[in-house]
Amino acid sequence: MLLRQFIDAVARPAGAGVAPYTATDAGRLGLVLTDLLTALLSRQYERRPGAAVAAGGRETQLLCVQAFIERHLGDADLSPAAVAAAHHVSLRSLHRLFEPVGLGVAGWIRARRLDRCRRDLADPALSRRTVRAIGATWGFPRPADFNRAFRAAYGLSPGEYRRLAGAPTVCAER
Repeated sequence: MLLRQFIDAVARPAGAGVAPYTATDAGRLGLVLTDLLTALLSRQYERRPGAAVAAGGRETQLLCVQAFIERHLGDADLSPAAVAAAHHVSLRSLHRLFEPVGLGVAGWIRARRLDRCRRDLADPALSRRTVRAIGATWGFPRPADFNRAFRAAYGLSPGEYRRLAGAPTVCAER
């Protein structure tokens, strides 16, 4: 119901007192849509944990596991072992499930966290949050680890990326 209402509202053309969406709005709306779909899939999976495998096989189970990971990206303790335990599968089975993705479970978690950090660093609405706070929000509690992982993925430090993305910077936390 909520998902349908959201899609109806977004799909309505501008006019009648509704301003057209900006590029920044489009990015945020995309994240909201992703979160709503994740919540819907997760809710279905959590109602019947064993049904995901029976109903749609490995692809459905992978989607459910990925939805779980998306919901817990900010948890610094999120690990392949924690994901496997939450889904009542062995660590080996979890790794096998991720083979078609081309990344291991830990690599996929890291990539999703870094993508969320990248989006937040470029978001003008979050310009008052420090780089350190953004990293911590998405599961990088140690700034040095965040900086190293971000630089390895994008070729720039998080602060350099923020400057190039045009988001205003703030002073470091004290």
